[in-house]
Amino acid sequence: MKLHNWHILNVECTQDMKDILCVYLRNKIIGSMDLDNSFNIYFDDIDKDKINNIIKNKTSIDNWKWSIIKEENWVQSSKDFFKPIKINNKVNIIPPWGNPCKNSLNIIINPALAFGTGHHETTYMMIESILNLDIKNKSVIDIGTGSGILSILSYELGAKSIYSLDNDELIENNFNENIKLNNINSNLNIHIKDCLELEHYNFDIILANINTGIILNLISKIKYNKQKLLLSGILQADETRVIKKLENNHFKIININRKEEWSCILAE
Repeated sequence: MKLHNWHILNVECTQDMKDILCVYLRNKIIGSMDLDNSFNIYFDDIDKDKINNIIKNKTSIDNWKWSIIKEENWVQSSKDFFKPIKINNKVNIIPPWGNPCKNSLNIIINPALAFGTGHHETTYMMIESILNLDIKNKSVIDIGTGSGILSILSYELGAKSIYSLDNDELIENNFNENIKLNNINSNLNIHIKDCLELEHYNFDIILANINTGIILNLISKIKYNKQKLLLSGILQADETRVIKKLENNHFKIININRKEEWSCILAE
């Protein structure tokens, strides 16, 4: 199998400015990682000049640099930053080389270049919120599944069926590996497709950890049928827009969770 290379943008800036930059680059980013005094943002094939212009014209960032990482170096380097994370004393997220925790639901995630290790605020809040939902025997769609972490959690909580969806084919291998690492033998497969092209959204629970622009379009396509919608990837600055869109489409806001600059909205 041919090994892959990724482009790394290392940025020195505040968390707020990083979030703003990620909004401008949301359709291009395939992953990110927080470092001690900076951030790495990962891309596949990318026009660096266009991104440099966005940084210069749309942000106040002064220091950034580009580099390349080869696939064979990624797993080794990931061991230096991926630390176990426990959520609500119920879910323990560990890498393949980590130690399971007794009295917790252990989810193993290989930290490849895919979203969803539980460390980012949006994924963390999604997991927190899912733990408060009644998932058992429910049909679930996981939009923007990335690593598959929310699909795995839904499976472990007893979901009747899970439709895992992402539009980035690069995450497919990582998704499948994580399914195997968690010894899931059921028919849990990744579907590579644009979520806005689905014929229907007839699921009991809709999970969407994606960007605000897609969320707004998604809400317009969902015909209200007493589904529960759990939405994240929303900057707090965009929260009002999403709430208004939900209410205009007959959904009621049940709960809003906030962490750093991000919001997670539960509606039904």
